[in-house]
Amino acid sequence: MINYYKAILAVLLIVLTSLPRSSNSTMKSNFFEFFMILLILVSNVLMENSGNELCDELYLKYVELIQNESNEGPFYKHYVLGNNINNELTESVITIQESTSIVSQGTTGLCTWQAGIALSCWCLKNQDILKDKFVIELGCGTGLSGISACLNCSPSEYWFTDCHSAVLNTLKHNLQINETHHKFNCKYDVVQLSWNDIEDLKMFENKKPDLVLAAGNLITKSCIHMNNANNVVT
Repeated sequence: MINYYKAILAVLLIVLTSLPRSSNSTMKSNFFEFFMILLILVSNVLMENSGNELCDELYLKYVELIQNESNEGPFYKHYVLGNNINNELTESVITIQESTSIVSQGTTGLCTWQAGIALSCWCLKNQDILKDKFVIELGCGTGLSGISACLNCSPSEYWFTDCHSAVLNTLKHNLQINETHHKFNCKYDVVQLSWNDIEDLKMFENKKPDLVLAAGNLITKSCIHMNNANNVVT
């Protein structure tokens, strides 16, 4: 069985290295992706049977490949989030510039994740929790959750935070787009914040949030203690 997988691996390597890579080639990038996925899967089987682990470089090459796709955007998406409290549409349509790639410019924060949409819906269902509160969002990404909260939930202040400069630049663009068409019901700020940087956390020594929001993150007790927030929602 091992020899069988080795033969498949050899064929994949030959095919992958012989595929044309010029920009004028008619060979589509999804073929490269397909072969890379097969290569990783077969290699994993061989590594597991030999008690070894697959080298990180192969995964990095795959990430590099999907990052170089010409169709990653940015594009614009329009989100209409329903308010389940009174079954009416909330403040119109939220427009978000985002990438179609999960990984782009070295970060996963340039596309809207399902967790972000879920957090937006949670905010709309729990407007009383956000009302008149100082709220910070960790890893705000494209800004869908925060923009929805600022438009509909009336916090006293909302901080959009992320550690990646490309994410923050996209966020600022999305804020500008939506401010053109909607009225934000609170003051807000865009803050570069690295969760594991103690120096960054010092900004909360004199001004502590009432509520910390995060979509799709795991928060440890030590993080909650450092931020000293009254409530944490993930």
